[in-house]
Amino acid sequence: MNLDKLFKKQQLERDSLTEEIIKSPKTKKLIVSGPGTGKTYIFDKIIKRQSGGRYLVLTFIRRLIDDIDRKIQIENTCKTFHEFAKGILHSQKGSFDLQPFLSEIIQRDAVLLGLDLCNFDTKFQELDEYGPEIPFYLRRGDYYQTVSFNDSVYRVYKLAQINEETLPRFDQIIVDEYQDFNRLEIEFIKILEKRGAILIAGDDDQALYDGRSASSKYIKELYKSGSYKLFTPKYCSRCTKVIVDSVNTFINKVQEDGYFSDRISKDYECYLPDKAKDSDKYPKIDFAECSTIKTVAKYILSQVKKIDNQDIEESFRENEEYSTALIIGPAHYLKVVYEELSKALKNIQFNPSEQVLFSIVDAYRLLMFDEFSNLGWRIIAELLLDESVLINVITGTENDVKIIDLLPSKIVNHHRAILELLVNISKEDTYNDKQLKELKKLSPGNSDELIEVFKFKTKAQELGGKDKTKPSVLLTSYKGAKGLSGGHVFLLGIHNKSLPKNKNQISDVEISQFLVAVTRTRKKLYLVNNRWYINPMTKDKKFMNSNERSIFIDWVPNGLINNLGYLKSEDIA
Repeated sequence: MNLDKLFKKQQLERDSLTEEIIKSPKTKKLIVSGPGTGKTYIFDKIIKRQSGGRYLVLTFIRRLIDDIDRKIQIENTCKTFHEFAKGILHSQKGSFDLQPFLSEIIQRDAVLLGLDLCNFDTKFQELDEYGPEIPFYLRRGDYYQTVSFNDSVYRVYKLAQINEETLPRFDQIIVDEYQDFNRLEIEFIKILEKRGAILIAGDDDQALYDGRSASSKYIKELYKSGSYKLFTPKYCSRCTKVIVDSVNTFINKVQEDGYFSDRISKDYECYLPDKAKDSDKYPKIDFAECSTIKTVAKYILSQVKKIDNQDIEESFRENEEYSTALIIGPAHYLKVVYEELSKALKNIQFNPSEQVLFSIVDAYRLLMFDEFSNLGWRIIAELLLDESVLINVITGTENDVKIIDLLPSKIVNHHRAILELLVNISKEDTYNDKQLKELKKLSPGNSDELIEVFKFKTKAQELGGKDKTKPSVLLTSYKGAKGLSGGHVFLLGIHNKSLPKNKNQISDVEISQFLVAVTRTRKKLYLVNNRWYINPMTKDKKFMNSNERSIFIDWVPNGLINNLGYLKSEDIA
């Protein structure tokens, strides 16, 4: 078949299936398809076909919401589960704040009160309602007038269980990344599906979030249930042919070795009308085995500098902007690479995995909004009080006494003075150097951070800007890569004991991490291994064992890989 005929065949097949999904009269639809197969495009078509209706798009990942919002451009449509739940709570219960660190605060409260309670988030995620943990958590959340991610969904789920009318009606509900949801969210969706036509999309191959009790079993159960009309788009318009071919071969090998045993079978093909030119330009995956992580950084820099103007320009396209170079790896590798690359590159951003921690900044943010905030003063108490005093304060809160009334007046007055300064330096008409000096005196250990966070910024300072003639570079973790894509993608730590951690006990999640990372690639993929971290020798001048390249590389056909061999720093121009 010549190329023109192949293009036409693929285009007709893709358009035909898209039309079938959009026009199907079924009120329950399930899309199971691989990465880059146009789910957002389908969402857009469905919503615009029902112009003027009420829509809801739910997913787990914030950046996916941002991407859908940018492409679909329908106001108040796309939300994370937690945002949707928070909105319902506001309408039903009044004012509630959402803070991701609430679980840490409540866990500390339980310890200070001498209670043997733990794993609150897991209890919510798995709907384990039989112990004392959930009632205790909800009571403390009420006291702080704050919710976190899991309890916000749980609270709305319980309201909807009693009365489905708690949830609005929608003309169309879309749920994306279904494989990333846990039992609580799945049971919530079972109620939500009664509130309008529903389209669910996901891919069991991309299930990454086992740490939040999510499981791909739910999408597999839904697929087999017969209650949803099934659709399986197969054409990938993101990745080049070498990436798609590698993924197919990799998955076949994975299944031959006994992994992904209950995988949903799905076809996956490169959509050549969009990707033929890139596929010809980048026909192979580069594999580089570098000496140390600093050599890895030098190698990546050399490759980023070779990215041509066309690739750079395309990465800044309106409504489809992506990172020119996306670097994915373990946090300790990324830190070193970022330090080296930031010396030479301007458009560079490092997004390490988010850790849910609280600080004095969070306390002041809360207190600037409400000077009596129990949670704001609770953070200050945690950071400043001796534990014996803190125990007495937390014990007093069990009687619903406000924390500000349980704290020593000296502490309250000191932090109120700081708050007054922060309010002033955050406003254009009251901002001055005298206040900055006073803040440094009152809070010497935190003043620099507080000034950076709260000081008044001009619009020019806030907007900043990228040089669109230079490559944009983003560094993130394997889990953090979900929802992203990049022109040139570099995967770091591709050795056994890193990915996978144990080549004899590989988990399905590790396989999914590799697949997700690989399929972020729009143009060229680089697999990068370092034989040693910083130095091949110990302090007593003995050679350490070198890292063995990942077994995952052996599961990709040699014919698709350009093996650059072993590189030392001096080998890289």
